[in-house]
Amino acid sequence: MRLDMGTTRKETEKTLCVYRYTDIEDEKIKYVGIVRKGKLSNRLQSHEMDDEWCKGRGWSIEYFDCDTQSEAEAFEAHLIALYGTDKYYNVKKAGWGINKYLPDVEKWWKPAMNPTCADFETMRAFRKFKKAVAERNYEEAKRLFESFEITRG
Repeated sequence: MRLDMGTTRKETEKTLCVYRYTDIEDEKIKYVGIVRKGKLSNRLQSHEMDDEWCKGRGWSIEYFDCDTQSEAEAFEAHLIALYGTDKYYNVKKAGWGINKYLPDVEKWWKPAMNPTCADFETMRAFRKFKKAVAERNYEEAKRLFESFEITRG
């Protein structure tokens, strides 16, 4: 497992995009949104500051650019239905349904953030490490720490 301690967020200046949050713990997509105005990084920061569902969790966040607002709105509603994110945090557009005319977008997703960990397995181990330290289970924390290959970015 590789833990990269020198990562930072990537910035995207593109205004119009669709983004999704994947829960690191269970690898399920739990939120789909769009950015109409402003930067994606500002929207993600807004979720972190204002939305209880986003706080204190490990997320993988990805996005793809759109050319028009109608395209972004259609993809957002389609992906909410396709991924079933209305069971978690999406409320608006939950009943719009899957659009059979839209293309498969799975190859379009780009990371919105450079994750601090190389993959989901490493992220889970890192979270276990933090929990072990918080619970003062230092033997488990040491075992987990020794499993990381730490690099500087």
